[in-house]
Amino acid sequence: MARIQDFFAAEVKITGDFQHFSLLKPYDQLKARERLNKMIREIKRHIDNVQSVTLSIPDICEFCGSNWELDEGLPACCTKAQEEAREEMKETDGT
Repeated sequence: MARIQDFFAAEVKITGDFQHFSLLKPYDQLKARERLNKMIREIKRHIDNVQSVTLSIPDICEFCGSNWELDEGLPACCTKAQEEAREEMKETDGT
């Protein structure tokens, strides 16, 4: 009789302590990414049976600290972010 092999997939999520990553200056973002990528390399090197490791950095609003989401082309989180987006659109359009 054929035997069914037990198989399960588990996901482990590791959260780096880089709060408000998107608020960091570009140089600091680069350094933080380097640290996160080093963490990924170390995980792959030291832990057996790792299928994949991914890096996910959420975008955070610099004004209110909420997750960055767009609604009809404008930030959905706060008025200040919407005002800045409108200003940037005006500058881009040249109006």
